[in-house]
Amino acid sequence: ATARRRYSLQSSFGREDEASTSTSSADSSKRQKMDHSSVASLRDLGFPPSLCILISKLLDVSDTFVGGYVHPSLNSATRLGKYRDVAQVEKDLLLIKRRPDEYLVFGSSSPAAESPLRNMSTPSSGGGGCLLGRERDIQQLQDAYQRSIGRSNASREVVFISGGAGVGKSTLAEQLCRYAEANGGNVVRCAFDDLRQVQPMSVVLSAFNGHCRKVLNGDQLTKERIRSQLKSLMGSKNAHVLGDQMPYLLELIGAPSSRTSNASDDVDASAASNRFMWFFRLFLRGIATPDHPLCLCLDDLHCVTKDVLDIICALSADTNVGSLLIAGCYRDTETGPDHALQNTLTDLERNKVSILHISLSNLSTETVNMVVAQTLQMQPGSTKELGNVVYAESGGHCLFVQQLINTLKQEGQLVYSANDRIWTWDIKALQSRDSITDNCVSLMKRKVLGLGNELQSFLKKAACLPDYITFLAASDESISNVLLLESAIREGLISKTPDGFKFTHSLFQSVIYSSIPETERKVLHLGIGRDLWSHSSVEELEASIYIVVDQLRRCADLMMDPDERAEYANLCLMAGEKATKISAFPSSCEYFLQGTSMLSEGDWKNQNYDLNLRLHTACAEAQNMIGDYDGSFITVNDVLENGRSLKDKLQAYTTLIMSLGSQGKMMQAIEAGLDTLSMIGLKLPLHPTQEDVRTALRETRALLVNKSYSDITAFGLMTDPVTLGATHILTILSRYAYVCNPKLMHVLACHQVKYTCEFGLSKDSPYGFAAFGNCLGHADGSITKALNYGKWALALLDALNVRSMVPRCTTALSDLFSYIEGSQSRLQSQMMAVEVGLRGGDVESALTCANIYLFTALQTGGRPLDSLTTEVSRYIKEMTLRKHYAIAVAIPIRQALQNFQSVSIDGDPTIITPLNSGGVGPPGRNKRGIVLYREYILRLMLACFFRKYDEAKTIIKQCDEFHKTNKFESISSQDVEESFLVGIICTSIIENCFDEEEDGIDYAQRALDATKKFEEWAKNGPHFQHRLALLQAQVAFSIERDHEKAAPLYEEAIRLAEEHAFVHEQALACELSAFYERKAHVDFPKARQIFQVARKLYGAWGATAKVTDMDEMIDSCDVPLSSLWA
Repeated sequence: ATARRRYSLQSSFGREDEASTSTSSADSSKRQKMDHSSVASLRDLGFPPSLCILISKLLDVSDTFVGGYVHPSLNSATRLGKYRDVAQVEKDLLLIKRRPDEYLVFGSSSPAAESPLRNMSTPSSGGGGCLLGRERDIQQLQDAYQRSIGRSNASREVVFISGGAGVGKSTLAEQLCRYAEANGGNVVRCAFDDLRQVQPMSVVLSAFNGHCRKVLNGDQLTKERIRSQLKSLMGSKNAHVLGDQMPYLLELIGAPSSRTSNASDDVDASAASNRFMWFFRLFLRGIATPDHPLCLCLDDLHCVTKDVLDIICALSADTNVGSLLIAGCYRDTETGPDHALQNTLTDLERNKVSILHISLSNLSTETVNMVVAQTLQMQPGSTKELGNVVYAESGGHCLFVQQLINTLKQEGQLVYSANDRIWTWDIKALQSRDSITDNCVSLMKRKVLGLGNELQSFLKKAACLPDYITFLAASDESISNVLLLESAIREGLISKTPDGFKFTHSLFQSVIYSSIPETERKVLHLGIGRDLWSHSSVEELEASIYIVVDQLRRCADLMMDPDERAEYANLCLMAGEKATKISAFPSSCEYFLQGTSMLSEGDWKNQNYDLNLRLHTACAEAQNMIGDYDGSFITVNDVLENGRSLKDKLQAYTTLIMSLGSQGKMMQAIEAGLDTLSMIGLKLPLHPTQEDVRTALRETRALLVNKSYSDITAFGLMTDPVTLGATHILTILSRYAYVCNPKLMHVLACHQVKYTCEFGLSKDSPYGFAAFGNCLGHADGSITKALNYGKWALALLDALNVRSMVPRCTTALSDLFSYIEGSQSRLQSQMMAVEVGLRGGDVESALTCANIYLFTALQTGGRPLDSLTTEVSRYIKEMTLRKHYAIAVAIPIRQALQNFQSVSIDGDPTIITPLNSGGVGPPGRNKRGIVLYREYILRLMLACFFRKYDEAKTIIKQCDEFHKTNKFESISSQDVEESFLVGIICTSIIENCFDEEEDGIDYAQRALDATKKFEEWAKNGPHFQHRLALLQAQVAFSIERDHEKAAPLYEEAIRLAEEHAFVHEQALACELSAFYERKAHVDFPKARQIFQVARKLYGAWGATAKVTDMDEMIDSCDVPLSSLWA
């Protein structure tokens, strides 16, 4: 049968005069003895070499004859690789079928001959891509992308691909990008620079700007949908926050830039940074949706600054961003334990973000052989020994393997036969020769050094700045440069991209750049920087300012001319201010510092004074923003020592105050602020007495006598920069004083109002009136007048168009308005304050407002518990992301919600999770006390609703101890809650006959005191009336034993609670009324009915634990009451 197959195939492709030869056994034998030269080989007839080899192996030909050609690589049966079974044949056939473009190449030439260095990725029959040896990793990435498509409100998933340089990280990430695009997704690619020649954040914004351009040029339906989403989320007026760096975004939304609009940027650096991040998240919410999924690919993350890493954290925490997959690549050899990326990974894990981590290593021997076979378009069995040689020398390093194959070809050890269309090699010579080199970098250096001097010179310039290649190609010597560029492309060092040219691998750039002597490198950078600077228009210079500044930074010591140094310092200022606009403070700090280094001490005294002042002032602020407090202090001192006037120094003083506050040194910040104010002429005591507070209040009220709101608005605007700076410092100090010096806070509020009355209105005036109203209500008890000033504050927010102050004013007025305005009616304004604060960048006030909102919503029952749980989870994620101490308050709120929803700890509904804010703590010793007090109030609420009176007695004592050690001068909304809950608990304890002497608490008196307080508060606020009626009912029932008086009061409490929509306290009133009916009238049927009403109300609120509790009460109405109390 074998002979018959041989005869049949050979005769089919043989000469025409032998075509009719017999197939008998004798003829077959004769045919086998014929001279091989009389037979036309399959290769001669144009068949692909891979198919020829397969057929030769299948026919089991002689050791030295393959298709009519004897070659060194197949000089034995072993090297040919005979088939041992059908499975091997099928494997090769499937390989050829899957990759026809590589293995079924017809004609007289082969692509491999032209470009022996091929990608390790090859087309598959499915149209996607496959990396040899990385199939499992590819599948993991594809699965992650599919998960991201359907993830709209779940936790984000982030992919990290790590490994050494040249192991295939970027290629693997590119496979993910191609898969996303092939499946209808969109891809934004950001490739960062090893030498950080381009500011990293600008790379991100430039990539997203390109995405906006793609959307603009895409189909109309998608464009209109995304435009509508972005307008709804960001608003046209606020688009400039991102749009100044992303002009195509402005065009997409149809919004003006800040240059042509009236957009105001009158916010400090911290607020600007927070605002930028918030709007970037809103932008992603608009472009990453289930019908418009997005894959964000970030390559070389080990090169980026912290601001870019913060984006990863922010987007991963934002569950409102729809279908988004973030994939980042980094070199694990360059990210030690102290690297910012490692901190980011820790933060993501702490925030419970799902992370897919793919760690790449070198290829196996088998995979390297597959790479060799694919590159040479041969079956793996035919290249096994060559593959072993390549593996032994490269260690399986991906890039090394490719470069080594190319080097073998260039050195003539791997030869392509054009006649036979197959690669040949001498395996014995390869096995016996010395290794070319022991690592990929050395091999690349060897390759570069082997190039001509002219090409090396060209590549050195390109290594200093790849974008300079395009500039060289368009220069006066363009013909020569184009020829050199073509040579570099032929050598596989540079490739062309849609945006210009780049090195085929960053290692090539690194190797070439490191080979340039330091002195020569500086000269090259100086020439490139000057070229770009001198040949750029104003618009072009603004667009490329980061590149120009970076080039000249690397050779700054070569610029000796003072005028040129000053001009370069001005470029640094431009670059720093541009980076500040996108909250890239690590980069802006570097630019400002570089600018200051170009100026001398003498420049403080000459025409460069203004430039020096601006650089130092901006630098100090940027250093404070990145946490370089020591550096900021030094820079501030430079300004204070050399500034010519208080006006010039005022911003530096403000930075110093905020720097101390950021470090938690609040008393030192207050001292520095008061010292600054004294220079302006405002002398305030560090530790004011109660008499100081009364004096300040009296003087301020005297200024406002007979003044109406219209009189205030007629003051005009404050214009003096020193006075404006003073009012802003007063606002900053108020926040610190609230934590550690309440009396000083009242004094500061009074002087803010005084400044408005004397010098006019400013953006801080609304907060001044809000704080003054709060002070008047708390320290003086003038609730009506205090509320009047609070209303002025709210009106001034609109009149002055300073929405950035909304959260601060809301925080200041929250307690004040609780006495006259229904708690539920405040929920909407509190939510609005949170959103305004986040959009405006005032995260401190926004998240403080968030906690006020959560407390109010829980205490008033104004929100269903399931909705409130979702909201508290959202705010906790925001607090965790910002590392904000407000999380210490939010976590107990979440636990209280869970307790009401049947997920309490150890079955005890009064237990609150111990504070665990992920290392985020309150910035001040006394803040812990406030956090604990709010936790006590939550536990009192739980003890009251779940009738845990033993625990309640302990909590009441803890509250009493707290009040002894924390002398607050007035009541707050939390005091209102404490009074109500303690009153209800005390009457219930009395009814249960606890021994008052043993407890040391006069329960009756505490209940009566609480009732008396609510009688006064109910005069101002109708929302207190149902609580007053319930307290009076409990007092009548438990203390006065007047059952006839109690009955209508319970009914009144239930009616008023329903009228004001306090569903949870309506349920509580029903529950207490049912106990009253059961004990006072022994009316079990009526008690059962009222318990059923309470059950329904608790269900409407979402308190499933109380629903279960009421079921037990309903089922056990026949049980003696004493057992229920127990």
